[in-house]
Amino acid sequence: MDAGMNEGTKERMVRVVEAQSEDASYEEILGELISACPMQRHAAALPEGGIPGGQVDESLRGAYEFMCYVHEVVADMAEALHFDKGHAWHRALVMLYSTMLELLGSACILIRAGVHVGVPILLRSSLEAYADFSNLSKQREYGYHMRAAELQEWIRVHRAADDPENPYLKGLSDAPGRDAILSQWESELAELKEKDFRPLQQKEKFEQAGLEQLYRSVYNSLCCDSHNNIRALVSRHIDISSDESDFEIELYATMRPERLLPYVATFCRCIVNATEIVHGCLGAECEGPLLGLKASYQRVFRDQIAGSDGNTSRG
Repeated sequence: MDAGMNEGTKERMVRVVEAQSEDASYEEILGELISACPMQRHAAALPEGGIPGGQVDESLRGAYEFMCYVHEVVADMAEALHFDKGHAWHRALVMLYSTMLELLGSACILIRAGVHVGVPILLRSSLEAYADFSNLSKQREYGYHMRAAELQEWIRVHRAADDPENPYLKGLSDAPGRDAILSQWESELAELKEKDFRPLQQKEKFEQAGLEQLYRSVYNSLCCDSHNNIRALVSRHIDISSDESDFEIELYATMRPERLLPYVATFCRCIVNATEIVHGCLGAECEGPLLGLKASYQRVFRDQIAGSDGNTSRG
């Protein structure tokens, strides 16, 4: 990760934000930003010339293009991050942030392809990373909770390997030095628990990060998608007739824009917040680009912001 945006680009971003009208359209906001901040082309980048007609619903197009633009800008900004890879706190922060960035890019690709079923599942994973990231950024000792969770899962899978009937773990119980390593892990986990650094449940993580309302609303819905709850299955596959007298089961149905739009807004909000946090923690300059993204987010997603609880705000 080397050079990021130059000073000229940062100044142009600031000027664009200051000049934006409160009534600017999606297209006007995005056009001004792209002109001010030319981007590299990452995997999730929009095709040159925008999205071919019909691939993204017109009512979602502006918000989706802004989502892709956010991904491109923060991916470029990541080149300015300098950190000590031997420092556990730096390493964990950067890996969590990188995961969020890649999940955002993956969601951009799925939406453009019209394969929407995976979007809420990706967002759930991203929110879990965001909760860990938020906690870790404010309290370095939170990393011990993450280590305890890692140890607990390694111990579980190795203990499960003791069952000779499990074909998926065949051979793991006979791995060289396995018993010594397992004993070491169990001792380390016991020591962490004695110091009150136990594995945390997701609810505890969200509460500690100040994201309890998000956990009880958006995250609940996303978990239904991940777990294939009947609520999610019906939403994905049941198409009720206009007179409500019959229904059909659909395959690869397109998610309604009004359902997809909050996911797009949440992806953007979390990555913009996380970008500000990680650059601040690592001492990387990012004020100009972030000012542009934050102000433009407020305009692009003003309706979602007005109806939200603000639970993803920094701090």
